[in-house]
Parts: sequence; C-alpha cells; structure tokens
Amino acid sequence: PFKMGTADTLWKPSKVKLKKVKNIKKRKLKITWTKQKDVKGYQIKTALNKKFTKKVKTKLLKKNKASITLKGYKAKKKYFVKVRAYNLNGMTKVFGAWSKVKKIKVKK
Repeated sequence: PFKMGTADTLWKPSKVKLKKVKNIKKRKLKITWTKQKDVKGYQIKTALNKKFTKKVKTKLLKKNKASITLKGYKAKKKYFVKVRAYNLNGMTKVFGAWSKVKKIKVKK
C-alpha cells in the first residue's frame, strides 16, 4: 500500500484477494476474502454482468471480518462478485482496488 498526504492520514488499503463465493440454501451467497490488517471495513458489489451495470447490489461492511452472507438473489442466474477494502481519512472513505471478479450461478 502507498501512503497518502501527511503523517496523520491513513494508508490506502491494498487490493483484496477474493477467496471464494459459495452458493448456500435459500438463494444466499457466502462471500469469503483474505482479511486485511488496519482497515475499517469492506465494500462488496454483486451484479448480473461482468461490467457491473445490470442489477447491481452494493453492501458496505463496517467491520474488519473476512466473510459475509448476502441474501435475495434470483435462482438460476449467474452473478458476478467483487470486494474492496476501505479506511477512513477523517470522514472520507479511502478505498483500495477492487478484487478480481468471481462468478457464481445461484441454485434453488
């Protein structure tokens, strides 16, 4: 990661490694990534296409944990998932780079 501005600002988070996206019962997705040190949380984005322009859902996780379960997805559809970490610089969120995109097909 690179340092921004003065000594009192926070580091920009590095790129998150998306480990796996798993389909669990009742149209839920369990998304797991590598936990990073010294970040305030993560932003998770899902969509129906790889460019993230159709049916986009964004979730802001305000904890530093390494997985989340999201619900409300349509059965028999393919979804694309990506994750990025963020820090706070005062009241401004400083985001790191997006992870690589993973795709999953939702079952029943």
